[in-house]
Amino acid sequence: DNNAKAMALAEAWCGAAVGVSDFAAISVGTGVGGGIVSGGRLLDGHHGNAGHFGHIVVEPDGRACLCGGKGCVEAYCSGRAIGEERGRPPQRAPQGVVERTGILIGRALASLGAICDLNMAVVGGSVVLGFGEPFFVALQTELDQRARLSFLREFTVVPAALGQLAPLVGAAALVRRRLGSG
Repeated sequence: DNNAKAMALAEAWCGAAVGVSDFAAISVGTGVGGGIVSGGRLLDGHHGNAGHFGHIVVEPDGRACLCGGKGCVEAYCSGRAIGEERGRPPQRAPQGVVERTGILIGRALASLGAICDLNMAVVGGSVVLGFGEPFFVALQTELDQRARLSFLREFTVVPAALGQLAPLVGAAALVRRRLGSG
């Protein structure tokens, strides 16, 4: 499976989403991935790629993405994209890039929340956890401005409680899932 889906299972099992039956988990590191939990179950999709968040279009006619499309979240927010744009690691990104990353992820989450009837997202990964509070403030502000449907008004975003360990704990959660224990 992938790290973002593993993160979703980990955060549901023993992290920020314990007891939450419907949420998205977003991982922003080298790439941008996601997992969706609906009715307490991780969605897989036909090819196992449900929740592949990085390819939601946030800037029509925007930057070329490695997927062949244009304007995807990943083309702006991934560690790879930020590094190529700035010529330095994302950990050294200026405030404007940190805030833009939050805005674009908030924009995409508003759409995902409307499509999947979600009111929570757990966001982690090395890039955004390193950005800290300014990223999360920009994300929540954008989400609040765009998620205007009545069922989205309480949509909140929380940092991954398991931090950088979320994918590793998620690997254990995937094993539990396959064995029918979780």
